[in-house]
Order: sequence, then structure tokens, then C-alpha cells
Amino acid sequence: MLLQQERDDAIHSEIERLEKLQRIAEKLHREAKQFDIQLDDVENRIYEEAKRIDRHLVGDVAKNCDILSGELATIEESIKNMFAEVQVLKDGSYNQAGDLLKRVKRIHHCWKLINAVFQTRLLEILPSLTSADAERSASSSLESLSLIETNQHFEFLRECSEWVQSQLASFRIYFYL
Repeated sequence: MLLQQERDDAIHSEIERLEKLQRIAEKLHREAKQFDIQLDDVENRIYEEAKRIDRHLVGDVAKNCDILSGELATIEESIKNMFAEVQVLKDGSYNQAGDLLKRVKRIHHCWKLINAVFQTRLLEILPSLTSADAERSASSSLESLSLIETNQHFEFLRECSEWVQSQLASFRIYFYL
């Protein structure tokens, strides 16, 4: 009876171990499917942002690049966790660990390609465009200052604008009190 009980305990512990490995594998399958979709979405957004750069909407692109960079970093961390979970499956002699490792490697390769596109099509181009925009805005502000100084109509317009702003400010103070 004692031998039978030990055998049953060994069988139950082995079943629990295999069920744990199965749950990890199912989680990896779900995450892999999720990251396939997420990487496709990020790739599409990168190409959209590259088009926006071509249309000179650099300010919007810079904000969206920060968001995309954060998402790519999050995905990279998750891929690292997936590799660790695959290693747990390999150490536990899970029969589909090799297939899951291939799938995670494929996702990682896809991430690397998308990250490279992100670097080349957006991050490397963006600084040169933002500096050109800054130069253009500085030159346009200098031009507007010279127009205000030389043309009395623009001076009057500036005075009117300042008066409206002061009225709005006093209205806000009165309204909030």
C-alpha cells in the first residue's frame, strides 16, 4: 500500500508539473498571437508617420515617435520574458518547446526589422527636420517683428491683439472669482 501511495504521489506531482508547463505554453501561444497583431499595428503606424514627415507635420510625428518608441520597448521586454518562459519549458522537457522557441524567435526577428525601419525612416530623419523647422520659425518670427516695426497697420494689429488678451485675462480672473 505504501508503494502504491508513493507511486500515486509521484504521478500526481508529474501531472501537476505537466499542467503547469501546459499553462505556460498556452500563455505563450496567446502572447505570440497578441504580439503578431501588435507588431503589425506598430509597423502600419510607423509607415503612416513616415508619410506625415513627407507632408511636413513634424511636431505631430515627434510626439507619435515617442509613443511608438515606448511601445517598441515594451514589446522588447515582453519578448525577453517569452524567451525566459520558453527556457522554463525546455528545462521541463516540454515536448513543444522547440516549436515555441521558433515562434518566439520569429516574433523577435520581426520586432528587430520593425525597429530598424523605425530607426531609419523616422528617428534618423526627425532631428534634421526639427532643426530645419526651428530655423524656419525663427526666421518667420524675425520677419514678423520687422513687419511690426516698419508697418503701422501691423503695429495697430499687435496692439489690438494685446488688448484682447488683457481683456480675456481679466475676464478669466473675474469669472473664476
